[in-house]
Amino acid sequence: MARTPLVLPQLPSRHLDAWLLGTALVLALLVRVELALRTGGLTMDSGLYVRMAEALLAGTRGPSPAHHGYPLLVALASRLIPGRELPGRVVSCIASLALVAMVWSVARRRAPAWSALVPTLLVALHPLLAVYGSAIMTEATFLALGFGGVALLDADRPRAGGALLGAAWWVRPEAAVIAPLAVLLFAIPFPGAFYN
Repeated sequence: MARTPLVLPQLPSRHLDAWLLGTALVLALLVRVELALRTGGLTMDSGLYVRMAEALLAGTRGPSPAHHGYPLLVALASRLIPGRELPGRVVSCIASLALVAMVWSVARRRAPAWSALVPTLLVALHPLLAVYGSAIMTEATFLALGFGGVALLDADRPRAGGALLGAAWWVRPEAAVIAPLAVLLFAIPFPGAFYN
């Protein structure tokens, strides 16, 4: 008597994708909230960003050694979120979670869902990236905008990619190095490895 093989039900691909990405985002959020609850979230430059955000809310934009993109986002967040510290931490957390989602999107274009989960979890659970996502720092916002710009260039959306790279420059001047390199990289026709 032949035995029939056990067939496990398969989730439709989009449901599996949503479940895996959702799991990665929840894990990333839990790590960042845990860090936020256990640490002060203040760094050497945090006070500067908070003061710049407050100045922007007051209608002034005084001279500053930092670019105004991150303080502008903090100022906008402070319209909805109370306190001096919390708006900046929320902006960093949202940017950090957006980076996780973008890494998933890029990895998923190139690999099956379970394989795409590996780089996504690395970004979601990386200790330094988690710190960036729980403190008043420009790094999470810069990484999200810069990676998003490069990802859009990779997806053959040059205007949107250029706009995000320009926005990344408003957060950190290092985008002035990344943007030309990214544009050059995607302007050169590479055989095989970079194109499907």
